[in-house]
Amino acid sequence: MLNMSFGRQGRVVVVMHTANAASAAEWSASLEMVASTVGEVRRAPLAVTSLVFTDGAAPSAEQRRSFVDRVGTVRFQTSVITASRLTRGIVTALSWFTPGVRAWDPDDVNAIVQHAGMGSHDLSVTMTLAAQLAAAVGGFSVYDRFAAGLAKRDVSWSEHEEHRAPTTRSTGDGGRLAVSADAGRR
Repeated sequence: MLNMSFGRQGRVVVVMHTANAASAAEWSASLEMVASTVGEVRRAPLAVTSLVFTDGAAPSAEQRRSFVDRVGTVRFQTSVITASRLTRGIVTALSWFTPGVRAWDPDDVNAIVQHAGMGSHDLSVTMTLAAQLAAAVGGFSVYDRFAAGLAKRDVSWSEHEEHRAPTTRSTGDGGRLAVSADAGRR
């Protein structure tokens, strides 16, 4: 069974990390994808967003060092979503060397979406990808908590390119989100 699954949709990278440590091959492959994404959009500041869902595993000291060495101080928004206080503490230490990295409890839905800076389309596509990645590692409690919180709330966020943010509302059909064309307009 996999300890980590990951994918990319445009500028958004999604990682699912179980409670078990990632193998060297899993970590290396995920780091390659992140570095490639950052390299492709390097000219656009804060263009890359990553959501990392973890059931408690955190990168080892060697993995953190390889992350900083590979990505450097390129600033991109990373939201690490975990119920583990220990993992959130490790992420805080990582953020001292990698600006834009923040750790969140899965119930902090509004703050996570705002930190990620995703618009309605990015969020919808990201949640579809995240569901597929969670299934690849055999289910995921942190992702489930975040998705349930997202489905229960009206989530508002500001988009970088638009002056008024759309609003996404739960349709009540199993957590899928529907965004109306006039969402957020009065």
